[in-house]
Amino acid sequence: MPTRLGARGLSPAPRRREGDGTTPMGNYGFVYGFGSQADPGMTGFSWRRIGPSSCWAATRANYNRWIERRPCPGEALWPSARVAYRYAAVIDFNYRKPVIGRGSGIFLHAQTGRATRGCVSLRERDLLAVLRWLRPDTRIVIGTTASLRALK
Repeated sequence: MPTRLGARGLSPAPRRREGDGTTPMGNYGFVYGFGSQADPGMTGFSWRRIGPSSCWAATRANYNRWIERRPCPGEALWPSARVAYRYAAVIDFNYRKPVIGRGSGIFLHAQTGRATRGCVSLRERDLLAVLRWLRPDTRIVIGTTASLRALK
């Protein structure tokens, strides 16, 4: 499936920084699905609907978490609800024990016609197929060809 990554390429997860435009390399699970549309049929994950006050927080108290607040102290999700975030899933990068400044809001979402700010994006029809296929133990492995070959 054709995929788009961060506009500035890939970075090793420990060196990634908030806003650097890179997609973190590594082996990650998924946390939950979300979007402006109804759950497309994910199995084993909760689904959250985006609303006008949905925000991905960048504050110390809520770093790398969904909150409902206006104005948004991070990334407002609503402006991307028509295309990128119609359907999406949270990738478990820096999520379980977030390190402030390492990066937040790394999602699997629909393509918008350009590179992402660090997420992984697929064509919507491919994304829907993947979201329906995902299970709680599914992993996404992100890396260069060399780093992926080294995993064998």
